[in-house]
Amino acid sequence: MSLSIEVEVAGVADVLRELGRIDPELRKAAVATIKGALEPMAAAARVYVPGDPPLSGMARGRRMAWRTGRVRSGIRATVSVKADRSGRIPLARIVQKDAAGAMWDMAGKASGGVTPAGRRMVAVMTQRNGAPSRAMWRPVAAYTSLTEESLRDAVAEVERVLNNELGRG
Repeated sequence: MSLSIEVEVAGVADVLRELGRIDPELRKAAVATIKGALEPMAAAARVYVPGDPPLSGMARGRRMAWRTGRVRSGIRATVSVKADRSGRIPLARIVQKDAAGAMWDMAGKASGGVTPAGRRMVAVMTQRNGAPSRAMWRPVAAYTSLTEESLRDAVAEVERVLNNELGRG
């Protein structure tokens, strides 16, 4: 499950690729700067993760076992320069890497539950924690403008660094 905000900036992926060829350490720093722009939104999403398992069955098990720390740390900012299926490059995203956290966050979004047990599970989660998305999209309204501004600043910094490296700054 990933969260994306539409901020169109042309050529950033190319700039990061070029920066990786020129100086891999500078590219790492640039990626860290872009991730840092998303961190306030990721931190806000972590606040919505409950401390106790949302369902009693999630207190045990393996893959879907609820570990609050793991679910919270699973909310991460990622940076990629690869195109998705539509051909666009989702440069920066906030994703949930933990399976239990992703299931809890989005359960009921697509179908509301296919089986009777699934419908009960979705109903209980919705009653206890609200409708899907239960964590990832909640801070969007408060952080969108701040995140867009931070992303633009981060991209400008990356471009400035690349121009300095190429001797154009």
